[in-house]
Amino acid sequence: MPIISLVQERGKIRQSSPSKHVVVGGIIITTLLLWNVSSQLWIGGQFFRARRDDDNCCGRNSNHESSLAVVLLDNALTKIKARNAYLYKGNTDKSQWGWKTGGPERFQKVSATKSPQVIHLALQPIVACPWSLRRTNYVSETVPEPHFDGGKWTCGLEEISKWRQRQRQPTIAPPPPPCIVYSFGSNGDDFFEADVLQQNPSCEIHIFDPTSGDPPSSWEGKYHFHRTGLCVGNATTFTLEGTNTNTKGRDNVQSTHFPCQSVSNHMKKLGHTHVDILKADVEGMEWELLTTKGFDGMSNIGQLLIELHFWHLSSPQHLSELLRDHIIPLERLGYFLSTSEPVAAEIDAYEVTFLNVNWNPRSAFQTLPSSSQTKQQFFDASMYPTTPNVVL
Repeated sequence: MPIISLVQERGKIRQSSPSKHVVVGGIIITTLLLWNVSSQLWIGGQFFRARRDDDNCCGRNSNHESSLAVVLLDNALTKIKARNAYLYKGNTDKSQWGWKTGGPERFQKVSATKSPQVIHLALQPIVACPWSLRRTNYVSETVPEPHFDGGKWTCGLEEISKWRQRQRQPTIAPPPPPCIVYSFGSNGDDFFEADVLQQNPSCEIHIFDPTSGDPPSSWEGKYHFHRTGLCVGNATTFTLEGTNTNTKGRDNVQSTHFPCQSVSNHMKKLGHTHVDILKADVEGMEWELLTTKGFDGMSNIGQLLIELHFWHLSSPQHLSELLRDHIIPLERLGYFLSTSEPVAAEIDAYEVTFLNVNWNPRSAFQTLPSSSQTKQQFFDASMYPTTPNVVL
């Protein structure tokens, strides 16, 4: 007789008083269910590693374990599929208001910077953070001092501190990866970095900014400061000409051209194989970064905290450009929008977080020695959903 028949009969819960055996059986069932769920969620220390059999979804293989992680990913892919339908060339609104709404095609014709509806559609969060979620500050806070700007959302920092420190035992090999944080653009302000250290004092934080002059003396021993910036490909310099950017060190800088390197070159120089968090507030230069060329096929960054400046000349002006040139290429690499919020009421800028679904706070991108699974990505580009009548 199936276990469930202990508490159910023909779909109805028995009304009789529970016997000792039923109570014990219920405890056993509950324990087994909790163990099953936890083993599926955390097997091998990899939250985003389980998959499930789904006949119609995204080329997924059968015989993989089901878990909440897979539900989150499936929901994300469903949202992407629905959002990308707005790239359809034509008016599918056949209602009496169709002539006025213009259907999905109208979303592509209006200016992104003049339509909050377009921005909302393009920057809607796609995947939820399955670990601790934290904002660096709340806009209502005035202690120790007001700091309205800087609302960066991080995912899983507390878990990095707990799990990786717990794994640092002589009997465990290889050791867990260190917590690595890159911060591009500081202007002498370490509000974000200080909050990261508060959540996880073990994080190794690298601040990159060639425009802000010498760092404060209080940073010594806390951060690694680099007088170089962020650029794409083989570029070695960038300029702030025409950006209307004010930096604290500009008066002491003789040139408006500054040294820079790509993300991958920074990582090679510093000997890092992964970055848990990359934060960039680079006044418009982020648009070149947020492309396939900008990441050059990289997929070993856990989360991207980016401030998007739509007022910049290089910003995308329409929905199709924003999705096709920037967001979709990142999604194919595994980076899904997790949070999005405006910087201010009347400034065309947004704080966003892209969460890499192949990353986890326990071991970054490593497969733990105790894992019974073979090393594999939870998501790859072959799983990206197709949308009817839309060519991506």
